[in-house]
Amino acid sequence: MKDDKVILFDCFGLFASDSVDDFFKDHYPENHQELKDSFCEEGDSGAFDFDTLLENMAKGLSLNQAALTEEINRRRVLYPRMIELAKRLRENHRVYLLSNCIRGVIESIFEGTGFEDCFDGQIRSCDIGLVKPKPEIFAYAKKVLGNPERIVFFDDNPINVEAARKEGIESYVYHSPEQVEETLRQIGY
Repeated sequence: MKDDKVILFDCFGLFASDSVDDFFKDHYPENHQELKDSFCEEGDSGAFDFDTLLENMAKGLSLNQAALTEEINRRRVLYPRMIELAKRLRENHRVYLLSNCIRGVIESIFEGTGFEDCFDGQIRSCDIGLVKPKPEIFAYAKKVLGNPERIVFFDDNPINVEAARKEGIESYVYHSPEQVEETLRQIGY
Protein backbone atom coordinates (compact mmCIF):
# COMPACT_ATOMS: atom_id res chain seq x y z
CA MET A 1 0.00 0.00 0.00
CA LYS A 2 1.23 3.47 -0.88
CA ASP A 3 1.83 6.02 1.84
CA ASP A 4 0.33 9.52 1.73
CA LYS A 5 3.51 11.19 0.55
CA VAL A 6 3.78 12.62 -2.94
CA ILE A 7 6.82 13.08 -5.11
CA LEU A 8 6.42 15.70 -7.85
CA PHE A 9 8.81 15.76 -10.77
CA ASP A 10 9.40 18.26 -13.53
CA CYS A 11 9.80 16.61 -16.94
CA PHE A 12 12.43 18.27 -19.13
CA GLY A 13 15.93 18.09 -17.74
CA LEU A 14 14.95 15.11 -15.57
CA PHE A 15 13.36 12.52 -17.88
CA ALA A 16 14.50 13.93 -21.22
CA SER A 17 16.55 16.78 -22.57
CA ASP A 18 14.79 20.03 -23.37
CA SER A 19 15.63 19.97 -27.06
CA VAL A 20 13.92 23.31 -27.77
CA ASP A 21 15.85 25.03 -24.97
CA ASP A 22 19.08 23.40 -26.18
CA PHE A 23 18.35 24.69 -29.70
CA PHE A 24 17.96 28.26 -28.46
CA LYS A 25 21.05 28.06 -26.20
CA ASP A 26 23.21 26.91 -29.11
CA HIS A 27 21.87 29.22 -31.80
CA TYR A 28 20.98 32.33 -29.78
CA PRO A 29 23.20 32.27 -26.68
CA GLU A 30 22.91 35.98 -25.82
CA ASN A 31 19.13 36.00 -25.47
CA HIS A 32 18.14 32.34 -25.57
CA GLN A 33 15.72 32.39 -22.61
CA GLU A 34 13.90 35.51 -23.74
CA LEU A 35 13.62 34.19 -27.28
CA LYS A 36 12.48 30.74 -26.16
CA ASP A 37 9.85 32.28 -23.89
CA SER A 38 8.57 34.45 -26.74
CA PHE A 39 7.82 31.31 -28.75
CA CYS A 40 6.85 28.87 -25.99
CA GLU A 41 4.91 30.72 -23.29
CA GLU A 42 1.56 30.68 -25.08
CA GLY A 43 1.99 27.02 -26.01
CA ASP A 44 2.91 26.15 -22.43
CA SER A 45 -0.41 27.78 -21.46
CA GLY A 46 -2.29 25.58 -23.94
CA ALA A 47 -2.80 28.06 -26.80
CA PHE A 48 -1.25 25.77 -29.43
CA ASP A 49 0.42 22.38 -29.93
CA PHE A 50 4.00 21.32 -30.60
CA ASP A 51 3.63 21.24 -34.39
CA THR A 52 2.41 24.84 -34.29
CA LEU A 53 5.39 25.80 -32.11
CA LEU A 54 7.77 24.42 -34.74
CA GLU A 55 5.82 26.23 -37.47
CA ASN A 56 5.98 29.51 -35.53
CA MET A 57 9.69 29.09 -34.83
CA ALA A 58 10.49 28.39 -38.48
CA LYS A 59 8.55 31.47 -39.62
CA GLY A 60 9.75 33.76 -36.84
CA LEU A 61 13.40 32.76 -37.19
CA SER A 62 13.33 32.47 -41.01
CA LEU A 63 14.33 28.79 -40.91
CA ASN A 64 13.37 25.80 -43.00
CA GLN A 65 10.68 24.02 -40.99
CA ALA A 66 11.72 20.50 -42.00
CA ALA A 67 15.34 21.19 -41.04
CA LEU A 68 14.27 22.79 -37.74
CA THR A 69 12.03 19.84 -36.88
CA GLU A 70 14.82 17.40 -37.71
CA GLU A 71 17.28 19.30 -35.52
CA ILE A 72 14.87 19.49 -32.58
CA ASN A 73 14.16 15.74 -32.88
CA ARG A 74 17.87 14.93 -33.18
CA ARG A 75 18.57 16.83 -29.95
CA ARG A 76 16.09 14.71 -27.96
CA VAL A 77 17.72 12.49 -25.40
CA LEU A 78 15.79 10.26 -23.00
CA TYR A 79 17.10 9.59 -19.49
CA PRO A 80 16.09 5.97 -18.80
CA ARG A 81 17.63 5.88 -15.30
CA MET A 82 15.21 8.55 -14.18
CA ILE A 83 12.27 6.74 -15.79
CA GLU A 84 13.20 3.56 -13.92
CA LEU A 85 13.65 5.46 -10.65
CA ALA A 86 10.19 7.05 -10.92
CA LYS A 87 8.62 3.64 -11.62
CA ARG A 88 10.37 2.20 -8.57
CA LEU A 89 9.33 5.12 -6.34
CA ARG A 90 5.74 4.72 -7.49
CA GLU A 91 5.60 1.28 -5.86
CA ASN A 92 5.43 2.92 -2.41
CA HIS A 93 4.59 6.57 -3.01
CA ARG A 94 2.31 8.67 -5.14
CA VAL A 95 4.35 10.10 -8.01
CA TYR A 96 3.15 12.96 -10.19
CA LEU A 97 4.52 15.01 -13.05
CA LEU A 98 4.33 18.81 -12.81
CA SER A 99 5.56 20.21 -16.10
CA ASN A 100 5.43 23.24 -18.30
CA CYS A 101 4.85 21.72 -21.70
CA ILE A 102 3.22 22.30 -25.03
CA ARG A 103 0.40 19.95 -26.03
CA GLY A 104 1.68 16.88 -27.85
CA VAL A 105 5.35 17.18 -26.97
CA ILE A 106 5.42 14.64 -24.12
CA GLU A 107 3.52 12.08 -26.20
CA SER A 108 5.89 12.51 -29.15
CA ILE A 109 9.02 12.20 -27.04
CA PHE A 110 8.05 9.33 -24.77
CA GLU A 111 5.88 7.17 -27.01
CA GLY A 112 6.57 3.50 -26.30
CA THR A 113 8.98 4.16 -23.40
CA GLY A 114 6.72 3.30 -20.47
CA PHE A 115 6.92 6.92 -19.30
CA GLU A 116 3.21 6.99 -18.49
CA ASP A 117 3.82 4.13 -16.00
CA CYS A 118 6.00 6.45 -13.91
CA PHE A 119 3.12 8.52 -12.61
CA ASP A 120 -0.15 8.34 -10.77
CA GLY A 121 -1.06 11.52 -12.63
CA GLN A 122 0.31 14.35 -14.70
CA ILE A 123 -0.25 18.06 -14.16
CA ARG A 124 0.66 19.78 -17.42
CA SER A 125 0.65 23.51 -17.91
CA CYS A 126 -0.94 23.18 -21.36
CA ASP A 127 -3.94 21.39 -19.84
CA ILE A 128 -4.63 23.86 -17.05
CA GLY A 129 -3.40 27.21 -18.42
CA LEU A 130 -1.02 27.74 -15.52
CA VAL A 131 2.77 27.74 -15.80
CA LYS A 132 5.70 27.47 -13.43
CA PRO A 133 6.96 29.52 -11.65
CA LYS A 134 3.60 31.25 -11.06
CA PRO A 135 2.27 30.48 -7.57
CA GLU A 136 -1.12 29.43 -8.93
CA ILE A 137 0.25 26.25 -10.49
CA PHE A 138 1.61 25.08 -7.15
CA ALA A 139 -1.69 25.87 -5.40
CA TYR A 140 -3.46 23.93 -8.15
CA ALA A 141 -1.09 20.97 -7.68
CA LYS A 142 -1.71 20.89 -3.93
CA LYS A 143 -5.47 20.92 -4.54
CA VAL A 144 -5.26 18.09 -7.10
CA LEU A 145 -3.07 16.06 -4.76
CA GLY A 146 -5.64 16.37 -1.96
CA ASN A 147 -3.41 17.78 0.77
CA PRO A 148 -1.15 14.77 1.23
CA GLU A 149 0.94 14.23 4.34
CA ARG A 150 3.98 15.56 2.50
CA ILE A 151 4.92 16.79 -0.99
CA VAL A 152 8.46 16.82 -2.31
CA PHE A 153 9.23 18.50 -5.64
CA PHE A 154 12.27 18.13 -7.93
CA ASP A 155 12.92 20.55 -10.80
CA ASP A 156 16.12 21.42 -12.64
CA ASN A 157 15.22 25.13 -12.70
CA PRO A 158 16.13 26.92 -9.43
CA ILE A 159 13.49 29.59 -10.13
CA ASN A 160 10.74 26.94 -10.09
CA VAL A 161 12.17 25.35 -6.96
CA GLU A 162 12.18 28.69 -5.14
CA ALA A 163 8.61 29.45 -6.29
CA ALA A 164 7.40 26.06 -5.01
CA ARG A 165 9.12 26.65 -1.66
CA LYS A 166 7.31 29.97 -1.31
CA GLU A 167 4.06 28.04 -1.72
CA GLY A 168 4.99 25.64 1.08
CA ILE A 169 6.23 22.72 -1.02
CA GLU A 170 9.48 21.07 0.03
CA SER A 171 11.58 21.45 -3.13
CA TYR A 172 15.01 20.58 -4.45
CA VAL A 173 17.05 21.49 -7.51
CA TYR A 174 17.49 18.31 -9.52
CA HIS A 175 21.03 17.16 -10.38
CA SER A 176 20.84 13.39 -10.95
CA PRO A 177 18.78 10.28 -10.18
CA GLU A 178 21.32 9.44 -7.46
CA GLN A 179 20.76 12.84 -5.84
CA VAL A 180 16.98 12.24 -5.88
CA GLU A 181 17.42 8.86 -4.19
CA GLU A 182 19.81 10.25 -1.59
CA THR A 183 17.58 13.25 -0.84
CA LEU A 184 14.51 11.06 -0.46
CA ARG A 185 16.44 8.68 1.79
CA GLN A 186 17.63 11.58 3.96
CA ILE A 187 14.14 13.00 4.41
CA GLY A 188 12.55 9.64 5.23
CA TYR A 189 10.98 8.42 2.02
